[in-house]
Amino acid sequence: MRVTHFKHSALLLDYPGTRIIVDPGNLADPALLQTTGITAVLVSHQHPDHVTLDNLQVLVDQNPSADLFLEAGAYEEMRQQAGPGSLGDSMRRVEPGKQFQVGTSFGGQVTVTIRAVGGEHATIHPDIPSVGNVGYVFEADGFPTVGHTGDSLEPLDDWRGIDALSFPVCAPWSKMQETIDFLREVKPAIGMPVHDAIASPAGREIFMRQATNLAPEGTEVRDWPVDGVIVLGRKVSETSHKWRPWTGDPDD
Repeated sequence: MRVTHFKHSALLLDYPGTRIIVDPGNLADPALLQTTGITAVLVSHQHPDHVTLDNLQVLVDQNPSADLFLEAGAYEEMRQQAGPGSLGDSMRRVEPGKQFQVGTSFGGQVTVTIRAVGGEHATIHPDIPSVGNVGYVFEADGFPTVGHTGDSLEPLDDWRGIDALSFPVCAPWSKMQETIDFLREVKPAIGMPVHDAIASPAGREIFMRQATNLAPEGTEVRDWPVDGVIVLGRKVSETSHKWRPWTGDPDD
């Protein structure tokens, strides 16, 4: 299993035969929009750095059979922008607590169970109306459990001790102390930094250095390699956070 970072909060989760895109917003690498073989596209909330109608349309044009799952506020916003038609009609509304599956056990595809958790975007400022936000938990037999927080540092039980968790390493609604305290409370085995396109390269290094040095024991804050790919492989056992290294086989 591989997780690819397409800048900011845009991720591609690759399981054998099942590919899932998360948060294809306007700060994502445009290369994301050329991705094919996509099973599903998920959106955590309605802000444009996490979703735009144009990006959804391009992804659907490239992947006509892909399912679209959008947090409730994003669902309403995108459907209103889309107007009557196939794109809006193909969107599915996601509320906190919803669980669904993508992929199929036929043809070598891995079935991934997805849970929507949380519900509220972090407060930007009391004078700015709040919006919804759902994090996503991805589970598949024999693979690490992966989480994506969206724009929230709420220490949900769903994040505690998770195998790998993408977390906002910097944001206009957070300060470094909150990021460190979040990691120390939920203690993922691997923390994958996202929401970083708002920082200059030099500024990002400051956030990364503090997150890495002050993370709790047992948590590795793993920065993205040049190709943006973090390889998780398969789980050694259901009771272990260790994974068998990826062999290079696309079905691994």
